[in-house]
Amino acid sequence: MLTGSLALVAALAGGCSSGSSSSTPPPGSTTPTTARSAPSSTTTASTGGLPPPGTYADGPRGTPHYTLDLTTSSAAAIAGSVEFVFQDGRTQTVFTFTGTPGTGQAVLTTSSGKTVSATYTTSSITLASCTAYLQYATDNGQCTFSRSATGA
Repeated sequence: MLTGSLALVAALAGGCSSGSSSSTPPPGSTTPTTARSAPSSTTTASTGGLPPPGTYADGPRGTPHYTLDLTTSSAAAIAGSVEFVFQDGRTQTVFTFTGTPGTGQAVLTTSSGKTVSATYTTSSITLASCTAYLQYATDNGQCTFSRSATGA
């Protein structure tokens, strides 16, 4: 009987070891909780809310639209280019730009020396009054560029 009792004690002790694969806490115990924040990308966290580098588009693929290619996105500087995408997929660079970001906004200097105000979130960039300098933009809705998963 003593051998059976020792085997039972050993089995119970083995179930409490750190090698246990059970995720259910023992009855009467409390499960510790850990506060977690919402997941975020490392680019967003390191750039303080700036949109990450990549391609942003103001229209769908297969239709004429503009893209904004953000090549640099850091707390110190942003840079990139704006291109027009023709229906057949050909592109033409309209201008390149550099700028210094602020909190949700930036002033961009284009390759022609023009300054353009921009606002941004982690997933979109809006160029102020773009219908004045983007030849084929006919309404202010075309001034907002959203992150493009397809790159165009």
